[in-house]
Amino acid sequence: MLLIFIPLGWILYLVRHKGGVDSISDTVIFIMNFIAIIPLAGLLGFATEEAAMRLGQTMGGLLNATLGNAVELIVAILALIKVSSRNRSRSTDWDTPNGTADNSVNLPSCNPR
Repeated sequence: MLLIFIPLGWILYLVRHKGGVDSISDTVIFIMNFIAIIPLAGLLGFATEEAAMRLGQTMGGLLNATLGNAVELIVAILALIKVSSRNRSRSTDWDTPNGTADNSVNLPSCNPR
């Protein structure tokens, strides 16, 4: 039943970012894809258990331990790629209007009483 969220998440993403429809929020797309991860994690668990029955206890345990966190690993890698590309696109030029670099920070003074 939850498998319907897999293509739904992709469709909403493509309509929003490739089709130019701004009425779909990124939060809705995130929620659809978040829900889509649930059945995928279940299918991955089922597949590793089936493979463990055929490969033996040692190889099955290794496979289950390796692929058991695949969903979290994929999400973490994609998040790091997104943050990295966002930081790369930001300007690191901190020039002030007069053309000099100003790296000072003005903090309010704090006088203990």
